Amino acid sequence: MDSTKFGRKFITCKFYNRDSGMRGCGFFIWVEEDYMTGWQRNIINDLLTENRSLKRELRQTRKKFEEIAKEVDGEKLKELKEDLVELKIEASNVPLTIFIQFRKTV
Repeated sequence: MDSTKFGRKFITCKFYNRDSGMRGCGFFIWVEEDYMTGWQRNIINDLLTENRSLKRELRQTRKKFEEIAKEVDGEKLKELKEDLVELKIEASNVPLTIFIQFRKTV
């Protein structure tokens, strides 16, 4: 789309949906806006561009966050597994006689 068209209003079929790409019956007409000056159109274009940029940045940040969260969860799981192995090793090194003696005293 030409940058001179950003910020311009239009009338289209009520079944037009920009997100899904559905164009409805295809009816489309630009609304003449003689009351809008060039600098107003430029500001609107700049705001639309900035909005798109911020949305893109937000998507990228969310994606990075999800990747970091998965990595941290994976590291935490690895640490827990290592701790469990260490506890099993320690438990297997405890002499059985201590356990038997403890049971007899109770």
